[in-house]
Amino acid sequence: MSSWRLPTRLEVGGKTYPIHSDYRDILDILHRLNDASEPEFIRWRVALALFYEGDLPRSDYPEAMQKLADFLNCGQTLPRSPAPPLLDWEQDAPLIAADINKAAGCEVRALPYLHWWTFMAWFNSIGDGQLATLLRVRSKPRHGQKLQPPAAEHPGTDPEAEGRKVCLPPQEGRQIMPAAPTNIPAQAAEAGDRI
Repeated sequence: MSSWRLPTRLEVGGKTYPIHSDYRDILDILHRLNDASEPEFIRWRVALALFYEGDLPRSDYPEAMQKLADFLNCGQTLPRSPAPPLLDWEQDAPLIAADINKAAGCEVRALPYLHWWTFMAWFNSIGDGQLATLLRVRSKPRHGQKLQPPAAEHPGTDPEAEGRKVCLPPQEGRQIMPAAPTNIPAQAAEAGDRI
């Protein structure tokens, strides 16, 4: 996958499949992949069905899963991170949208189509702001730093403050960009038509 092209089709098992590349589709796929109420192999089967147009042969699931994970990572194959993520795409959506809109110079949610990689390029260009401040606060315990009284450091993180929205870290174990797991393809293929 070339990072200079915005793919709308991927080749899997020697066949080319159209893909759902709009950022809203990808955020839905990420939501499904992070849904801990379902077994992991079911989450990947659902993700494949949402991402690829057409029916994939079960024998192509491992390659299809890896290509989906690479697409989520904007064409890069990344190892799975052992640390829980600092960002939750749903919980932090208002902050993400505000800062992406600022980076893009427009209201991205109003665009009829926006490729995932363009969305991520704008996301990665977010400078200092409310989202960056929140992520810095969330990263402190990971780096052995103590949190100061939350209200003094970042309004909205103080659980004692009445009437204010509490911005807690994302739930443990949720990945922002899931890597294709090595043990899932066989399980996903075994799931058959249960989903």
